[in-house]
Amino acid sequence: MKVLVVGPDSRRTKGGIASVIQGMREDTWLTGQTGMAFYSSCYEGNVFVKILYEARQIARFGSVVKDYDLVHIHMSVNGSAQRKMQYARIAKRHGKKVILHIHSGNFVDYYRALGEKKRAKLQSVLREADAVVALSQSWKEALTKEIGLTNCVAIFNGISLKAYRNGFKTFEERPIDFLFLGRLGIEKGTDNLLKALKSIKEEGKPFRCVLAGDGPVQDYSQWVNEAQLGEQVTFAGWVKGKQKQELLQNARILLLPSRREGMPMSILEAMAYGEAVVSTRVGGIPEAVEEGGRGFLIEPDDEPSLYRTIRRLLDDRGLAERMGRRGREIVKEKFDLEQIHRQLYALYSRVIGV
Repeated sequence: MKVLVVGPDSRRTKGGIASVIQGMREDTWLTGQTGMAFYSSCYEGNVFVKILYEARQIARFGSVVKDYDLVHIHMSVNGSAQRKMQYARIAKRHGKKVILHIHSGNFVDYYRALGEKKRAKLQSVLREADAVVALSQSWKEALTKEIGLTNCVAIFNGISLKAYRNGFKTFEERPIDFLFLGRLGIEKGTDNLLKALKSIKEEGKPFRCVLAGDGPVQDYSQWVNEAQLGEQVTFAGWVKGKQKQELLQNARILLLPSRREGMPMSILEAMAYGEAVVSTRVGGIPEAVEEGGRGFLIEPDDEPSLYRTIRRLLDDRGLAERMGRRGREIVKEKFDLEQIHRQLYALYSRVIGV
């Protein structure tokens, strides 16, 4: 078995897909069992250079793919979807097995918004794939119903628990009340989060919140200063490695009031460190965050509920600590990366017919 993984360069790109691919790259069992190699489809950088790089990678793909049995393609929306359709077609022309791994939380909306011809092309590529991977059972059902797929399987994102065995702190030792981890913006509900924090601050309730991520940081920073939240809310920028680990170790509650999601890595990472979670009922999040057990879920754009939930956990640290403990347990049970990669290996074997 020889598997070629196609997706963003995990060493030069930010985001959830890059994290998933990096996890695959670092798993010597998975790479050893599958003869796995990685093919970069894009990376972050200068726009002009990036476009040339993406075109060149598609052009040379045919000469590379012939040496592999199966191509595992990580796909999002917009430009990513259009590029990955080309990769899938090239692989199929060379007689290779193809798995398309859907990561975007608004993939169904993207599919619906396409013109008739583009929608038909995307549907054809998805149906012709040997398997389509969805990040949750509910997402699998949505893709199956909307696009008419019969080849869709659900496999969660996972995290390596080896990285979370050291440096664990008790709740009282953690100086950060709230942590936001992701790309700041409307899709992640950053606007609603800051409004809720402003209401809590106006009540005179002390707290500390760190927003870690890229996006329009300057715009949100200006809003925070105008709202006189500068002492309570700080921006860490995009974090990774040791800096990210330290933030997760030192935070009590993760806040992620997203409008769209798949299965956010930040939620799994936070639960692995024993943080309670406040998020929304979108994508695969309800399959990770048990309502009232590992955290609280609200509807997107329900600002009053978001405020009340944050305030409740701030007032009842015992409840937040119990939720964090339960979240840590469920990560071990369902989202351990070793288990997830064995599910992937089983899928590879089935598709190839080993």
